[in-house]
Amino acid sequence: MAKYFNIIKKIFSNKKRLVIIISGVLLLFLGLGFGMIEITAQPRFCTLCHYMDPYYKQWKRSSHNKVACVKCHYPPGFKNVIKAKLQAVKQVVAYVTKSYSTRAYAEIEDASCLRKGCHEKRLLDTTVTFKENIKFNHKHHLMEMRRGKKLRCTSCHSQMVFGEHITVTENVCFLCHFKDRVDGIHPMGQAFCTTCHPSPAKDIVIGDVTYNHKEFVDRGVPCQNCHLEVVQGTGKVAKSNCYACHAEQDRLQHFNDGELMHLNHVTRHKVACNRCHEEITHSVKTTNKPLDYSCNICHSFTHNATKDLYMGKGGKGVAEKPSHMFKVHVDCIGCHVSNEFPPEVARFKGQTFRPSEAGCLKCHGKDVEGMLENWKSSINEELQKTSALLAKADAKLKEGSLDAAGKKLLADAQYNYDFVKYAKGVHNIDYALDLLTWSDAALKKVIEGKE
Repeated sequence: MAKYFNIIKKIFSNKKRLVIIISGVLLLFLGLGFGMIEITAQPRFCTLCHYMDPYYKQWKRSSHNKVACVKCHYPPGFKNVIKAKLQAVKQVVAYVTKSYSTRAYAEIEDASCLRKGCHEKRLLDTTVTFKENIKFNHKHHLMEMRRGKKLRCTSCHSQMVFGEHITVTENVCFLCHFKDRVDGIHPMGQAFCTTCHPSPAKDIVIGDVTYNHKEFVDRGVPCQNCHLEVVQGTGKVAKSNCYACHAEQDRLQHFNDGELMHLNHVTRHKVACNRCHEEITHSVKTTNKPLDYSCNICHSFTHNATKDLYMGKGGKGVAEKPSHMFKVHVDCIGCHVSNEFPPEVARFKGQTFRPSEAGCLKCHGKDVEGMLENWKSSINEELQKTSALLAKADAKLKEGSLDAAGKKLLADAQYNYDFVKYAKGVHNIDYALDLLTWSDAALKKVIEGKE
């Protein structure tokens, strides 16, 4: 023991030798440190954790297979390099302690994509072509608000398609362009469709028919006249989707705040659109298959007002009042029991079931005999009274003697009148009469100038 103590004492007694030894140790540690930084920056290093192997293989097949993972997963700058190493240590600890998730998650900053040597000139590019003929401009999508939302590179270039690493996900395009569009129809007509792709220039051959889009485009024929149901899906969000990530009730209270939801999930964090939204697809049918189109193409919103009246909502100035039958879940076929046409006619014209007193008697017996006709009569009488008052109030409007409050009362009364008339007041007799009673009182104020 004394022998080793004397050796150490000699080493430390020679200052020059001590400096050399310390410097050598520091250089060794620095060398090891930089070596580890370089080794851990290699994509292959990621596969030491077995659950990263699928992502490595996807990267290997991708167009980014010459770019190290850390270049994308961490923005440029020495500070972010240090952050990356600390994050890597954290991941190693999670792997060793088996507290990791096999579903890896990462957020790619725009700065990583736009760094020098990568896509730094992407925002300066003019319109580029995606696939065969789809026009796209990165500047419009990254520098401007899209549908009131700030997008990121990974909003469109993501890993939503399993097996592909950072690829354009068309579903995001469709969700943004077609959300809330009824059957893909847009008031801009052709202009909306050609925002992304021009009409085909070549002749189209289907069966023994040859035609060219140009003659129809020149006439301004809407694309939807021929291309029906080009959009499938609504893109709606089910609240149950939130539970996959969140359990806190205070967060779920903001479900209906669309602006906050997109700010937090899309702009601030890279949350894939399909984690929340139902998928929307977009395709053109060009085959002569049997017609299986939805009736909504021609018959839109046909029963919306009726359903609202039955549920006791949607009127002006009156509290909601659901029908008693709605409360006990009576469906349409509870009252609509009468065949409009005999079978030999229905096979050609289709069949609609009409309301009949037989439905009332079937459930309630003879005590309600004549009630349906009484309801119809009461509604018609009230509608006639309201119609007469509307005519008088409208005359005052044409005279220019109504102020803003009077115009508002007149508009609300007219709305209630149309609501009850076209939704058929018998679907909720109590609510319908309340609406007409309120409208009559409002119109009398307008006529007497007491609004």
